[in-house]
Amino acid sequence: MSCADLVGDTSAAAATLQIAAVLATARRTPAAVGRTALVTSADRDGTVGCALLRLLPGAVRGWGAAAQPLVAR
Repeated sequence: MSCADLVGDTSAAAATLQIAAVLATARRTPAAVGRTALVTSADRDGTVGCALLRLLPGAVRGWGAAAQPLVAR
């Protein structure tokens, strides 16, 4: 049995992980504020999608001079 048979179609998960990676990178990179990121996805049936995201200041928790670190409480 192949890995694809065991896991199934992961195109939606791939797009979600790409967005998470964009947000994580933006949080660590102050120069990313005001820039855009392109996320694309395609499934095995040929459906494609894309999102163009503008990284705004304060949109991700942890940006800015007064930002507090994320701490589990």
